[in-house]
Amino acid sequence: MKKHFSVFALWAQGVFWHALAVIGLMAAAELLAFWVGLGRVADGAVNNFIQLTKFCRLSLIFSVALGVLTVRLLIGVPSGELALGKLGISGRWAALWQAAVNFAWLVILWASQAALVLVGFALYAKTAPQAVNGQSLVIAAYNSPFLHMVFPLRDGLAAAVGVSALAALAVTLALDAHRLRLRRRFPFSTGIMGALAILEWAVGNHATAQLWWYLAGNAAILTVAALGLCLGRGEGTTR
Repeated sequence: MKKHFSVFALWAQGVFWHALAVIGLMAAAELLAFWVGLGRVADGAVNNFIQLTKFCRLSLIFSVALGVLTVRLLIGVPSGELALGKLGISGRWAALWQAAVNFAWLVILWASQAALVLVGFALYAKTAPQAVNGQSLVIAAYNSPFLHMVFPLRDGLAAAVGVSALAALAVTLALDAHRLRLRRRFPFSTGIMGALAILEWAVGNHATAQLWWYLAGNAAILTVAALGLCLGRGEGTTR
């Protein structure tokens, strides 16, 4: 068990500062965008919170942050191969722990985006000429595709799509990173799932029928990637 904890710590600590930097830069960019956008609210050019989020390009900033974080997680820990060899743990187990760390960081990115939206809404409520309350945020979350993914509220289907997209991306990242350590292939599956995750979160059609298609696609990719990790051949101890 100590070996497994050491592997988890290796992945978590290896990307900590870079992942934190990505989230910090996302926060700085969005807060700056809110600061500029609130001036438009005061001028009357922006009339509601959905318009403000579109003006601030929140979905674009989040997409860029998600893409950069994905690349960083794929790279993993440059010295990780040597460390894994010393620990004597199988490459398969190392990849599974890497998938867990990947998922944790993707969820942290999601939570950070949710917190930034709440901060932006609080600032908007103080600037808007009309009365604004929590119900205004609920209405915005149901009428903006991006905000609805950040705050699915009681929409279990949207929540399932969001979680499954991040889970599938986390596992495909771990699978491709493991294959890269074995010098096997270019990370095509990460590229496909990364693009799909950005599509689902930021720019896709969020009608109910489309959400079911997203969920089915995420489940299929997650299943294939998980089987690739658990049943792959030649996945012995990493050296």
